[in-house]
Amino acid sequence: MPEVSVVIPTYNREAFLEEAIQSVLNQTFEDFELIVVDDGSTDDTRSLVARYRRDGRVSYVYQDNQGDGAARNTGIRRSSGVYVAFLDSDDLWFPEKLERQVGLLRQDLGFSAAYSAITLQRLNRDRRVVRQRVVRRPEPWQ
Repeated sequence: MPEVSVVIPTYNREAFLEEAIQSVLNQTFEDFELIVVDDGSTDDTRSLVARYRRDGRVSYVYQDNQGDGAARNTGIRRSSGVYVAFLDSDDLWFPEKLERQVGLLRQDLGFSAAYSAITLQRLNRDRRVVRQRVVRRPEPWQ
């Protein structure tokens, strides 16, 4: 059983999904499964995910379009990890994200969830950053 189940709900985001998947596979923490829940995409999402199926941690689930919440719930039902982590299909993780968050949860400080600041980026057509903003939230124990 993996320690973390990563769920990526997606709908017609083939253009971004590969980078999202790669950001999970590039994690320094490797005890995870990756569940891509295709919420009725009409693009080539299925074929894109199939290229990653050689990695035994990656699985693909197709369902008729029901929305992000239903896709997340499908991912939760399919998960087998101790923890569940969500990644939107047009977002990316830094390579140490899971390692840091699982490390915090393993310290048994009474937390049952972990979250982090996010960096919002606006890209131009060449996918270069034209604007960036870090959104931080207060520490939960403050």
